[in-house]
Amino acid sequence: MKHNMTYRYAALLALLSLLLSFGCTKEKGPGNGEGLATIRITEPMLSGYTKALYTDSPETRINTLRIIVVPPSFGPDDCIANVLFENDALDNMIIENIPVGSVQIYAIANEASMDKDYTDFSSFYNDIVHAGESGRKLLVTDKNREHFPKRGSEIDAAVGLPMSWSDKNVEILEPDASGAPQEIQVTLQRCVSKLRIIMNNTLTEEIKITEMKFGAFFGDRFYLFWEENLDVPADIEYESKEYTGLDILDITIPANSSQELLLYLYPSHARSGTQPGPYTIGFTTTGNHDPYPLRHFRDGAGNEMSWISRNTQVNINATLGAHANVSVDYYVAEWKNITIDIPSFN
Repeated sequence: MKHNMTYRYAALLALLSLLLSFGCTKEKGPGNGEGLATIRITEPMLSGYTKALYTDSPETRINTLRIIVVPPSFGPDDCIANVLFENDALDNMIIENIPVGSVQIYAIANEASMDKDYTDFSSFYNDIVHAGESGRKLLVTDKNREHFPKRGSEIDAAVGLPMSWSDKNVEILEPDASGAPQEIQVTLQRCVSKLRIIMNNTLTEEIKITEMKFGAFFGDRFYLFWEENLDVPADIEYESKEYTGLDILDITIPANSSQELLLYLYPSHARSGTQPGPYTIGFTTTGNHDPYPLRHFRDGAGNEMSWISRNTQVNINATLGAHANVSVDYYVAEWKNITIDIPSFN
């Protein structure tokens, strides 16, 4: 009898451990299908063609990947699976006991970069808001902008950048005779944008950047999963950004040369209508030079910038000339990894 009780107790502990590892408060049985299936998450790709595992670049590296599976219509207790893959587990991402039929699948890479931990499904569900006609969306709020904007030198490869993917209409098939897992392809998008600031010194003497100012286009929130163009929360709040005391970083631009700086930020749509927008940049330098005043980002046709989309790189060319003359133009480009040899600004 004692042996049977010990065996039952051990079995109960094993079952509880399994349930907790999936982070769901309530396991769902078969949905509109007839049984259960196993799925395998294939090696995640970034923007469709860039491998994101086992890279040293903090812009592409996946340190953790959380997969959440829920029914087509789900409430706070309707979690099918919630699994975090990291380290060696990223080599073989298998999830069992997924009901045959329609499900929604969400993938979140590097959640720690947002100071998030979705181990408890309730924390995921509580971040979901009603976004008008767009339906329900998961909102990440960073009221004090503690995580972004972030300088290039602040990006830690061990943490990475936030990335995500979702599919709200995945059909889980009845397993065939081979029993092979159904493969799910995940194509991640970075949730942030990148500014590549190229400062061109047209003077005959070197200049040192001591201050850099930006207009009020730094948002405090974003939707974790991209679903439509200009997918920016209606209640987003913007503020300007000013970096001072840069002289201690020795950001020196030789005569007739250029330097680059990187800055990561949340997507924004801070300009509406025909009024001048906040997408501006200004500089202060050492020497007998007046400050370079704020100037708008303008494209090749002279149009002001109106928004910055996620997972895009905005190249900003700032030409610094005599008499505090500065011209600024921009173009949106494919996100590329760029090595900067000078320290980024504080």
